[in-house]
Amino acid sequence: LCAELGPQSLGATVITLYRTPSDILAVELLQKATGSASPLRVVPLFETVDDLIRAPTTMKELFQLSWFLERIKYKQEIMIGYSDSAKDAGRLTSAWELYKAQEKIAALCKEYKVQVTLFHGRGGTVGRGGGPTYIAINSQPPGTIDGRLRVTEQGEMIEAQFGSPGIALRTLEVYVTATLQAPLIPPAPPSD
Repeated sequence: LCAELGPQSLGATVITLYRTPSDILAVELLQKATGSASPLRVVPLFETVDDLIRAPTTMKELFQLSWFLERIKYKQEIMIGYSDSAKDAGRLTSAWELYKAQEKIAALCKEYKVQVTLFHGRGGTVGRGGGPTYIAINSQPPGTIDGRLRVTEQGEMIEAQFGSPGIALRTLEVYVTATLQAPLIPPAPPSD
């Protein structure tokens, strides 16, 4: 069915608990085998602390495949998860590992000339990536939001952030302002 749908019908396939390049390559192979005229973007989701630590290495293995870079047209979306890493190691360790993974992913993408869009799965609580949107966006590592950001609001936050036209407009204003400001006024990197 996916092979028959137009390119705008479905956005992306998110590979949850992404561990090895074969996780993405299997989806690419399936899309090719079905004759998909408009293959979906394949987005790895790094959720656990171990996944976040391995993220740069596994992405580098993919980027070393020239046909893969051509397939993605040097644009890659990468999702990072907050809940599982917070459950794994606690909020502080999770936040630090998320920060370091984003820094390393951004540097790797720059090295391979890949335009990266980091995709944040946010929930309502701080442990699920919640908290004030403007502060959260402007707290990301320098160079990780270059005018591009993808976020999914989860659970009760959908109604809270987009339940009425006025609130939805204000929410979108906050997202746009913070996303455009982040590369112009990046936060200072953490010190040792």
